[in-house]
Amino acid sequence: MLYVTVERRVRRPPDVVWDCLTDLGSLSAWVSGLVEARRSNEGESVGEGSVVDIALDANGNRHHARSEVTCWRKPSMLAVETRAPGVLTLDRVTLAPCREGTVLSVHAELMLGLRFVDRFVTARVLGVADGDAVVRAAYERSVDALVGLVEALNLGPYR
Repeated sequence: MLYVTVERRVRRPPDVVWDCLTDLGSLSAWVSGLVEARRSNEGESVGEGSVVDIALDANGNRHHARSEVTCWRKPSMLAVETRAPGVLTLDRVTLAPCREGTVLSVHAELMLGLRFVDRFVTARVLGVADGDAVVRAAYERSVDALVGLVEALNLGPYR
């Protein structure tokens, strides 16, 4: 099990952050490695129970996964469960208003089907000394990209 937490302050109100966070069309602009996202249940309203089929690119290999929204509390919390072969990821995003705008917190739990020894060998084969550090860095890149995207929506300072 791997736990990752990333927290950033965004100079925009929670509803603006929420709109960008939940915009399926912009996911590939900020989620590290995501190349495609498509709702499985197009006719239904977006919210808890929504399912999204995603494609990720990892080292030139395309992987498919299915994400389900398990909690939708607009504009303060979103939880998503993503299943891919050998990996279960539980992501929870919380948005809290603050004086500067919004505190954006991402908490992730990754359950990898590989034993520790297999993960270590896999990381070495890929030329990475610490596979966990790679995952953490990917989350940080994604959150930083989301913050940049949200703050670029309005170039004026948030007050």
